[in-house]
Formats: sequence, C-alpha cells, structure tokens
Amino acid sequence: MNVLMRLGENEKALELSNHLVEFDGENPVNFRRRSGVYVNLGRYQDAVEDLQRAQDLAKRNGNVQEMVLIKQEKLRIEIVGRQESYWLIE
Repeated sequence: MNVLMRLGENEKALELSNHLVEFDGENPVNFRRRSGVYVNLGRYQDAVEDLQRAQDLAKRNGNVQEMVLIKQEKLRIEIVGRQESYWLIE
C-alpha cells in the first residue's frame, strides 16, 4: 500500500486498503493505514473517522503501541489540514 501511495496510485491504494478492512475489520492497523490513503486523497473527515475506529479497536484490544501510532497520525492530519487551509486562503 505504501508503495502505491509513493507512486501516486492513491485510488489503487484505497482499493487495497478497503479490501483489508473488509477482510479483517477488527484490526486497528487496517483502519490506520487506510486513513493515510484518505489523507493523500484530501479526504480528511474519512481519515479522522478511520482513526477513531482504529483507536476504539486498539483500546478494546489493549494495544498501546497502536494507540500511540494513531495519535501521531491524528496530529499529522491536523497539521496537513491546516497547511492546506492556509494555502487555500492565500
């Protein structure tokens, strides 16, 4: 998936991540990774929703490491979203 995103194949990356979520919808990693694809596509609300789902799953599973990664991703989305808003204003 990361390779697809680096190549600018975000739609293909989204298709792959959707399959992973369908295959294992209880794995917070799948939702966190799909949120990264959504960010690349500028779909910030979808990204935040996936991260919230990932966070809920990680909490339920007691996966502290994943919870830290999710928090980092949320901050990245906030920063990217602000930067794009700034550029749109100018």
